[in-house]
Amino acid sequence: KVVPKEELKSLLWGDDILLHDHELDRCVEQLNRKLAEDRDPLAKILAVPGGGYRLVAGSPVAPDTLSG
Repeated sequence: KVVPKEELKSLLWGDDILLHDHELDRCVEQLNRKLAEDRDPLAKILAVPGGGYRLVAGSPVAPDTLSG
């Protein structure tokens, strides 16, 4: 499901008029960095054209499929 930027900003910060427009983008970048630190990252937050975000979850690889 795509969540619009405006909805996320409203949920996180309310109607704070001092909020910079790209603050949410920076938060998503930081979250993606944290998700990528995992040896086998299972998720990533993608920006969607039109101003939203989508959490994309991968499927874990079963250990027996790694040996070939």
